[in-house]
Amino acid sequence: NNTVNTGISCEHRIDEEKMIIPGVRNLYIHHNNFILDSPTFHGVQAIEIYVDYSEISHNYFENFSFNIQSWLGDDTLTNVLIHHNIFNGNGGGRALSFQMGGSSYSNPERHTVYEGFKVYNNTFNGFSDVVDNGHGQVENLEAYNNVFMNITRSVWRHFVDEYAEDPVNV
Repeated sequence: NNTVNTGISCEHRIDEEKMIIPGVRNLYIHHNNFILDSPTFHGVQAIEIYVDYSEISHNYFENFSFNIQSWLGDDTLTNVLIHHNIFNGNGGGRALSFQMGGSSYSNPERHTVYEGFKVYNNTFNGFSDVVDNGHGQVENLEAYNNVFMNITRSVWRHFVDEYAEDPVNV
């Protein structure tokens, strides 16, 4: 039940086997308002996520260029639930952005793999792209019962090759 006018970074560097408690999420972000004061400010993410077994639900997002973003490199981010949120964009940007990460930029074998995400019962309004799969490392993503409005380019943007002239858009 917070109102935040900037982003938060949720990061861990603890071995996964030490983090997992059976049946309990490692991180639960819910019932918050993420409202960026300036709708023209670009490059800010509301939530920077790096924690396995996280849940982001019942939040309101407004005016962020990247709402849920990960730049993690050399790792796998798994089992993140994103549901019952409202994402209001500023006409550009991305609601969910999964990228290759830091030092792994020039080495595809070291790009982060995003695995086992579930995205459901969300409303996405006013973005260029809803999901940006920047380097093709998203696997087993389930998306269902979402509402997409005023999306100017794609619901799913996927770069097959980082040097490709045009990504695959859906």
